[in-house]
Amino acid sequence: MVVEGARADKHSKYADAQGWDVMRVARLADAVRRCDQGAADVLLVENPYDLWADIMDLLRIKDRSRRQGWRIATPDGLDTSRPGDAALFTMLHAVNTFRAAQASRVDHHQASA
Repeated sequence: MVVEGARADKHSKYADAQGWDVMRVARLADAVRRCDQGAADVLLVENPYDLWADIMDLLRIKDRSRRQGWRIATPDGLDTSRPGDAALFTMLHAVNTFRAAQASRVDHHQASA
């Protein structure tokens, strides 16, 4: 399953290389719903840490995918079906969130100086 976006071609090439059928959807919520319904067993996303507002959202989706029997993957080869990658998804999101907070703090500090 592919979340339609600017990098849909990259997703399609990766999915083809994996032998996956591609189903394009416009919104993440639609993609998750289709996975829950069994229409797809993989949610292919560019950057999982860009799709969810906070770490709790990511953890809920990861748990939901595990309970419902589907997985999250990226064209870079991360796949939540592998335990190490499942943990890496969470760590990458945490690092990205921290970096964004640091950048915001620096911007705020520079603006008030």
